[in-house]
This record gives sequence, C-alpha cells and structure tokens, in this order.
Amino acid sequence: MDKFVFDRDAILLILFIVVGLIIFLTSFWLVLKSIISKGWWQTEGQIINAEIFSLNYPTEPGSNYKAKIYYIYEVDGKEYKSNRIYFGSNMPSFLKRFRSQKYLLKYSKDSTTRVYYDPLNESKAVLETGVHVELIFSMALGLAIIFLGCILFL
Repeated sequence: MDKFVFDRDAILLILFIVVGLIIFLTSFWLVLKSIISKGWWQTEGQIINAEIFSLNYPTEPGSNYKAKIYYIYEVDGKEYKSNRIYFGSNMPSFLKRFRSQKYLLKYSKDSTTRVYYDPLNESKAVLETGVHVELIFSMALGLAIIFLGCILFL
C-alpha cells in the first residue's frame, strides 16, 4: 500500500491563495457596498456616544485603536441605531489611532450629523459614503499574497 505524502509547497501555495482570496473578496465586497452607499438617502442623526479603544494592549508598540461612534436617526417616524462610520471602518489598520482621534473630534457626543441610510433597508446606515483608501489597499494586499505564494511555491 502506497503511503500518502504531503507536498509542503503545494499546501503552502493553497494556504497563500485561500488567505489572499479571502482578503481580496472581502475588500471587493466592501468596495461594492461603498459605491452603492453613494446613492443612499440621507437624514439627520444624533451622536449618542463616541469612544476610542485599543484592540490590544495600549502599551504595546503598534497597538491598533478603533473609534466607535454610536448614533441614532429617524426614518418615517421610526428610530434606528447604528455604529458604522463607513464600509470597511471595522477592518484592522495601523493608521486607526490617528483616524480614530479624528473621528472623535468630527463626531462628538450629542452632536448632530448627516446619516446615510439604505432606502430599501432603513436599518443599514453609514456616516460616510464612498470608497475609502484602506479598502483599495486591502484588495491589493490580497492580490499580493496570492502573487507571493505563486512566486515562492510554484
């Protein structure tokens, strides 16, 4: 009976391709949603809480920070609550500390702001529409991982 032998390079190639595809496709989906959000309707909303927190230990070098902006808005007499700043704002990024501080200043607690909501599903909303640069970088990262895997293991 022949023994099945694992090809380490083939397994690593598959791993690189799968990880790269997941990153690329997730980013691509968020880009599509970001583009669609440009056509969403708008209403006034109120910021009910704004905070910044660390995704890991704040004393570690390179700590990731995230802004959480909670807001309420009303559509046709019904109140909704959300915390999405824009599509992709939940993705990890090393630049989030500076961006998070910017969002805390821009969307301070108890302030009013423009909210963009999906007219087909009013419970989906964002504070900012359009494609943000980190989505493009994430798509490029996914493709780079696939490319690197092909170079290293083919």
